[in-house]
Amino acid sequence: MEDKLEKIFKKQQELDNFIKETKKSQSLDFEYNKSEWIDKLTSAMIAEAVELKEESNWKWWKKPKDINIKEVKNELVDILHFWVSLCLKLGISPEDIFETYMEKNEENIRRQKGGYYFIIFLTNQSRIFLKMLKVSLKPTLLATFLWCNCNIPA
Repeated sequence: MEDKLEKIFKKQQELDNFIKETKKSQSLDFEYNKSEWIDKLTSAMIAEAVELKEESNWKWWKKPKDINIKEVKNELVDILHFWVSLCLKLGISPEDIFETYMEKNEENIRRQKGGYYFIIFLTNQSRIFLKMLKVSLKPTLLATFLWCNCNIPA
């Protein structure tokens, strides 16, 4: 049985190939470098995320509407199309995504259990010092702490 994520990647590759051939037949350029693909596809994801946001009741001045789950799913899938396409353009495989997801998930659990680690760069004339700091403070306390520590005399 084929893995679902692998199947999604395969179907997206077929769609990307179809679009590329269609664009070529219309004499439209479809060759971009990795940086350009990141720009184009993240812009598309942002546009789709805005469409997804429109399905929520974020406009507090309007009468609330029922959330249309079908449209929410459609917008999420639109985002997924562009996301998978970007993975393919960058050579990121379903296995890479799985492994990175598992690592990041564990990191997020550790962060929730024990706070965040921040690396602070401190300068003393021409030398730079790195200070690693475990933080479990509220954001306002953290901002105050960081501001105060930025002005430490040498």
